Amino acid sequence: MAREIKPALTYAQNQAIEGVNNQAAERDVDQVMDFIENFIQTYTDYFEDGKINLFAVEAHPNLRQKEAQVAFVLINLTGETISELNAELQLEVEDFGVSFEAMDWTIPSEFLGNWEDGYAILVVDNVKMTGSPTQMAYGIGEISLEVGEITVRHPR
Repeated sequence: MAREIKPALTYAQNQAIEGVNNQAAERDVDQVMDFIENFIQTYTDYFEDGKINLFAVEAHPNLRQKEAQVAFVLINLTGETISELNAELQLEVEDFGVSFEAMDWTIPSEFLGNWEDGYAILVVDNVKMTGSPTQMAYGIGEISLEVGEITVRHPR
């Protein structure tokens, strides 16, 4: 893919750091942006133009909560600005009876803001799970993500 893709924060992420003027917050933002940038450079060949590209890149199970904290990288290559996203998602890992609930996942406009074409974002969310994981974390090579129907809303 020859087109430029830039890392970005969502509206809510920007709001959360606005007004916080300390080195720890700046370091956190730099780490997120570096993570997205490295992801873009590493996986560019897998991106499809004309659509939203969605990847589950990390999952950290929490047995007490019976869920996993999952990091998703989303890349907007639709040619349009998006203000809200809804997607049907199913995660899988090859691990002893571990299964994840299917998700009707929504990123509301209050969180997403105006996500422009050519930008990649990182969103972390909790996904319900069952089973007993044998790993503390799963990486992108161990997570399978099936993406069903995606619907979006555009800014007015």
